[in-house]
Amino acid sequence: PPDRGPAGIAPTARDDSARPVATDSNPAERPHGGYAAGERDRRAIDWEPNRGGPNLIADRSLDRLRARSRQMSRDNPMIKGAKRKIADATVRTGVTARPNTEWDDLNDQLAGVFDRWSRTADTDRCQTLAEVEHELVCELFEAGDELVVNSVAPAFRGVGRGPAIELVPCERLPLELTGTLVDAGGRSGRRVRHGVEYNDAGQRTGYYILEEHPRDDGSGIVGTASSIAGLTGSLGLGFGSGLVVGAAQAKIKDPASIDGLAWIDGERARLVRLTDRSGQVRGVPMTVASLWAAKDHAEFKGSAFMQARIAAAFGIAMEGRPPNMAEDGTHNGLTDAYGSPVLNVRPGQVLYAPPGNGGRHPVTALSPNLPGPSALQAMKDEIDQIAAGLLMSSAQLLGDYS
Repeated sequence: PPDRGPAGIAPTARDDSARPVATDSNPAERPHGGYAAGERDRRAIDWEPNRGGPNLIADRSLDRLRARSRQMSRDNPMIKGAKRKIADATVRTGVTARPNTEWDDLNDQLAGVFDRWSRTADTDRCQTLAEVEHELVCELFEAGDELVVNSVAPAFRGVGRGPAIELVPCERLPLELTGTLVDAGGRSGRRVRHGVEYNDAGQRTGYYILEEHPRDDGSGIVGTASSIAGLTGSLGLGFGSGLVVGAAQAKIKDPASIDGLAWIDGERARLVRLTDRSGQVRGVPMTVASLWAAKDHAEFKGSAFMQARIAAAFGIAMEGRPPNMAEDGTHNGLTDAYGSPVLNVRPGQVLYAPPGNGGRHPVTALSPNLPGPSALQAMKDEIDQIAAGLLMSSAQLLGDYS
């Protein structure tokens, strides 16, 4: 019978009334059997990652992440060196054309045309194609995306009117510009997310770009930024503040009608980006997994270096008034022989401390210890983490293959 167990024995009714109930406040009582890394136990009680979607996370922190990435790419030697190495290895001498028609003369002519164009490939006719590609890779490393526009440049610098490549930095595509278009003619009803316009099929039909960099006029934000803030006034947002949930459903008027904001047809532009999740509109800097490790390493190394510098600055501290100080002079800290405060210890320096300085001996030799071996190992471990986040070995990152 269906209500009988093996050998026709009726199953014993189970009493669940005494079983513990699993709650968020009592994760130890949760039943096991799922993914180990997904269980809530004592080891993971403080491990609650952000569950936001790829674009909501960008709304909240991408602008700040890019700023930090650009700063580290400027100021941190390892990050800056990694950027150059990746760009050099990716681009090398740049893209070259190798025509393969059945006519050798035509192949030579096409190759010559491409070679002449590649020497002045940008709209200003100053950069070679390889230099444009190198700049693009560097921007992807630092910021995660860049808009590549196929332009037709007028005659300039001895080069006739013709095709050119224009690179538009990510900051000129406003992250705040998100919603559904209204009063935009044939584009009404289209969705805009992070400055990128989509049709009903999810295809990128256009891009809204600022004519100038929003933070490049010397005061922080240009007037165009305030215009966009007014455009999305229903959201109560300004540049860099991050969007709130539901902002994608906002109604916005045609952004192309705003002075200082231009619309670029999606047919002649492409947003090149580095993504790490499906459905992501904007790119993420390549440095995203290495920034904290690089910051910690720089601070730790600076502290260890200062400790070593102080240890190498052997000197003598004497208690009492400096000989060259006036009789009525007083001092509350370490000074030199002339009574000037000492902020940095130098090798061989003689210092003077206030009388009765905590029961110290009249003469003290200053020779602190050097950083221990654990400091060197900690810095090596941090370098390994930085290199792993940049998809290279620590030897490649440092250029040390010994």
